[in-house]
Amino acid sequence: MMNRSLTRKQYASKAKLVAKIRQLYVDILKTPEEWTAFARCVKLDNAGRPAFQEEFARAVPGWKEIV
Repeated sequence: MMNRSLTRKQYASKAKLVAKIRQLYVDILKTPEEWTAFARCVKLDNAGRPAFQEEFARAVPGWKEIV
């Protein structure tokens, strides 16, 4: 999905989108386990991008806790 290097501004924009995806999974569909699986894949695919992780931690609730 996002496994390429972008600017911090682009990461911030994508993080806002992923926050909405989280809301869809958790609040509307009531499937937090599917959200966690999705988020884990995104996080692991981008593990070596500190700016990505920082922007996602700012925008997506619970991002730091996903392992």
